[in-house]
Amino acid sequence: MLKFRCILTSKPDEIDHDGEMKDSQVFWFHQDEGKKSSFTLNSSDASSPLKIDKPCHLLIDCSQTGTPWIFGGLEIQTNSRNVEVYAVPEGKDGAEYWQTHRGSREDDDSLLGGNDADPCENELYNAVILSPSSKPESIVKLHVKLLSLRPARCTVGFVRSMKLKGRLPDIQTIMSNVENVTIASPTVSASSQDTATIPVHMPPKRTLLAPPPQLAPLRESTGDIFSALSALTMMIKNIHGSMETALETTSGGIQKMAYSQNSKIVGLEGNVGKLQEGVKSLTVEVMALREENLRLREELQLERISLQLERREMTNDADKIQKLIADKFVCDKDVISKLLDEQRQLIIKEIRGGEVEVTAQPVSEKDTDDESDE
Repeated sequence: MLKFRCILTSKPDEIDHDGEMKDSQVFWFHQDEGKKSSFTLNSSDASSPLKIDKPCHLLIDCSQTGTPWIFGGLEIQTNSRNVEVYAVPEGKDGAEYWQTHRGSREDDDSLLGGNDADPCENELYNAVILSPSSKPESIVKLHVKLLSLRPARCTVGFVRSMKLKGRLPDIQTIMSNVENVTIASPTVSASSQDTATIPVHMPPKRTLLAPPPQLAPLRESTGDIFSALSALTMMIKNIHGSMETALETTSGGIQKMAYSQNSKIVGLEGNVGKLQEGVKSLTVEVMALREENLRLREELQLERISLQLERREMTNDADKIQKLIADKFVCDKDVISKLLDEQRQLIIKEIRGGEVEVTAQPVSEKDTDDESDE
């Protein structure tokens, strides 16, 4: 009976063919009822939880060690966001890198561990693994490496469930296209009697079954159709999960961008409000400065007018003073002339009367000034 096993280990290079190393755990897939190429492994049905410390490696092979089998696909649910896939093709010893898958996050809370469970059981991702079109489907071993364990800084890899599609090659179909080579044995004759020749058939040599140069196409059986449909279903799920992840990432980026833009708009609105308040305060200050300027201009104009009036008054006072001085000078001149005339006449009278002999003396400017002062 065909069975598949899964080996969980942290040291894949130190595992023998029996998988009996102390640092590894061996689990067996269960065949789905009514499906000969569909196998399932659940953590709830296993003897112990499917957990392994970092680094986490899953090795899947056939119960018949070293037997090649046809890989149809693998659907795995783990706490690993990214899984790397390697495979050992038929006829080769070393593993070849296939691809890296990014899982889609499980949104169904009923499938999670709950509040009392290990944190690694509360953030699970679904990944669907298919063989690349350029790689052979017939392999000996499938190697899955769990990366990006969640939650952050988690050191334990957890596998909740795995669904494997695989089967052995159709031997009957191959044998129907293989020509069995039989070797006829030579005939042996009697030694001394030539009476009869007894043909003795030697047993045929054991030959290996090898495919002829050109094999007839394998007939599609019902199991092949179911395997193809299952692989197609897993491929669609994988594409759907990738699209959901891409949409979630894109929508999350758009939401973050919208949030940042909204924050910027709110900040700009606040800055605009502050600028408006600043403009209002500046407008008030400008109006106050304008009023102060007008007031100063009016005061300056009044001072100019008052200065002009004072200058005019001073000019008028100066004119009055000059006029008074001129009038006084004219008056004094007239008085002096009149006094001189009277003195002259007096002297003339005295001379004519002969009473007193008077010597005529010239009148000095000092005497004139004294008389003018009197």
